[in-house]
Amino acid sequence: MLELIISAIFLVSPSDSISVPFDITIVFDPPEDPKSVTVYLDGEEIEGEKDRDYFFKQINSLPQGEHSIKLSINEEKREWGFIVIKGKEILPLDIWGNISLGMQNYYYSDTSYSVESGPVYGVDISLSKGNHLFNLSIFHDPDYPSEWYPFLSYSGNRRYLEMGYIYPFLDEITIYAPAGFGITGEIDIGFLTLTPIFLYSKSYDSLFIEYPRCYYGGKISLSSKSLYLGVTLYRAEDDTSDIKGFPFTSPKQSLVLAPEFKWQMIEEFSLKLKGGYSRGNDNLFIDTLISGNVIEGNIIYESSFNSITAGIRRVSKDYLTLGNQYLYTNRVSTFLSGIYERELFYTDFDHLVYKKDGNIGFSLMQTLKVYLAHCFSPIVEYQWVKYHEYKNEEYQYGAIGFESMFGDLQIYNTFGIYRYPYADTTSSLKLSSSLYWYPGDHSIGIGGAVSKQSDYVRFDLNMDLHLKLWELGYLEIYYYPSIEESYDKHSLRVVYECGF
Repeated sequence: MLELIISAIFLVSPSDSISVPFDITIVFDPPEDPKSVTVYLDGEEIEGEKDRDYFFKQINSLPQGEHSIKLSINEEKREWGFIVIKGKEILPLDIWGNISLGMQNYYYSDTSYSVESGPVYGVDISLSKGNHLFNLSIFHDPDYPSEWYPFLSYSGNRRYLEMGYIYPFLDEITIYAPAGFGITGEIDIGFLTLTPIFLYSKSYDSLFIEYPRCYYGGKISLSSKSLYLGVTLYRAEDDTSDIKGFPFTSPKQSLVLAPEFKWQMIEEFSLKLKGGYSRGNDNLFIDTLISGNVIEGNIIYESSFNSITAGIRRVSKDYLTLGNQYLYTNRVSTFLSGIYERELFYTDFDHLVYKKDGNIGFSLMQTLKVYLAHCFSPIVEYQWVKYHEYKNEEYQYGAIGFESMFGDLQIYNTFGIYRYPYADTTSSLKLSSSLYWYPGDHSIGIGGAVSKQSDYVRFDLNMDLHLKLWELGYLEIYYYPSIEESYDKHSLRVVYECGF
């Protein structure tokens, strides 16, 4: 598959040389209003499947020779050319990739593991032929949960499959990106989509004993222009085969069934309902089965630059998702999250309020930025968190600052005050600053923060460098020191990448 990148428009197919039948697939990033999109094949307008982020049209017949595709979005126009060849002609095979070599070092001043270091090395290879793309990666990296990180993926003909070390994700109430060895993907056969998941997870949910987890199942969904129906069904069980003696905590198993419904009411508003039912054991050493449920409703607003979700969720006490370990049970919560931007201002927010055992908990976080000028945009931030589950722990933070843009240079500064009322009535100060610079083929990011608390000062720094070494490749350097009274932590990572 040939991918041409022009501005924010991607022509996924057809490739330079193609046989009939084939499809025309164009992807928009960021999304566009479908009404503003017009596509022409050899000068004639064609109709196809349009959405905010793609255009799709199946072409069943077309003469051999040169042809063109023209795209018009508002006042922007793009054009691509391609050649139709004989159906049995062998398409070219393209191969490319890169080799990585480096090291990573951690230093902790107050632990028995004062120095931890390890090599980073691996290879990434991609092969494309027509509409088919294969990718193979093998890495050894101390940052990964597994010592080795193999990964193989395939995409083509509206199908995507991946295997090796993967992070499958469906949603919070079912499977929420556990890490492990397995296979997953998405098989699109028109209005029907299949998402299989088979996984031996390296993500753990137990406090004292680590239980690797086995998942198998998946999701099937039906979709039309305005309606979406989906059902997730899977079984998961903690692996206790390597446990010796009686464990401190309980391994679990569960069967989860979760239906989902989405209705596109109008162009920018949709209604989404999700539910889940589980039945299993919260302790594999006890035969007693428990069952629980969860229900969630969302109202979603989406446009080219804005995305807002408001909803309510109720999770029963005995719901065993075995998916998101941060999904709290036995509580009702309402939430509001998203990004909203207009010419004058920008804001991102994540607000959660919940009730459990008659007590109120909440997590409120928001940033507001006003666009006054490129060189000065004032910023206001706040965070206010209170967790009933953790003995009413509370955290408060408020900050003011500004953002400046000077060509390829971006500067972000804030000054804030934070408090932990449940533990300390005194306030602490925090000054943070970040600088991002993109000179040519390089990128440089440097950020720092100084925090003054009642009895000590803490200093944090992060430095990310991505430097092009002429035609020899790229050098990536990440350095993160954190220094406070009686405690130092340093993280250094240096990796060289060479493409071929």
